[in-house]
Amino acid sequence: MHDDEVRATAGQVRRLVAAQCPQWTGLSVTPLPDEVEGTDHVLFRIGGELVARMPKIGWAVGQAESDARWLPVLASHLPARIPVPLHLGRPGAGYPWRWTVVPWIGGSTPPRQGSADIALARDLAAFARALHAVDPSGGRSQARETYREAMGYDGATWRRACGWALAPALTGLDYYRHTFPRMAEGCRRMIRAVIAELAVNPAGRRR
Repeated sequence: MHDDEVRATAGQVRRLVAAQCPQWTGLSVTPLPDEVEGTDHVLFRIGGELVARMPKIGWAVGQAESDARWLPVLASHLPARIPVPLHLGRPGAGYPWRWTVVPWIGGSTPPRQGSADIALARDLAAFARALHAVDPSGGRSQARETYREAMGYDGATWRRACGWALAPALTGLDYYRHTFPRMAEGCRRMIRAVIAELAVNPAGRRR
C-alpha cells in the first residue's frame, strides 16, 4: 500500500507478546484479512479476545502512545465500548515502533452508504454528542437525517461536514488508485455521495 511500509509479521508479534506479555504466551497469533486492514496499522488476533495493532507507516507511530493516554480517559464518558489498550508495547524482535494490544470488540460493519438503520443513527449521534462534550484538556437516507437532527447541525455545519468527508476522499483516491484499489473505490463512493448531497441540497438545509 505504501512504498515505505514496515509490516510486522506473526512471528514478530508472537515473540513480542512472549517477551512483554507473558500472561498471553501460548495464545495463537493470526493476521487479520486484508479487507479489514486499515491504511496505517497491521492487525493480528491474539487468541479469541485480543488484537495487536502494529503501525506500518511512519506517520502512525505516535498513535500507540496517544491511544494509551486518551482512550482510557474517553471510555468513561462514552455510551459504547471502545478499544482501550491493555498493553503499550516496546520495540523489539526486529520491529522498530511502539504498538498496542486492545480487546477484540465483536460486531458488524453497516453499509457504507444508504443505511436505513434509524436506531444506529441515533446511537451514532449519541456517541458523537458524548465525544464532543469531553473536555480535551483532561440517496439521502432517513438515518442520515435522524443523525443530523439528533446532532442539531445547521446548514453551515452540515456543509463543513461534507467538506471534511470530501477532502480525504479526494486525496485518498489519488494516493491509493494503484496501490490499494479497494480503498480507492471507497474514496470514489464517498466523492459521489458528497457531490450528490450538495447537488440536491447546496445550502445544507434540513428536509
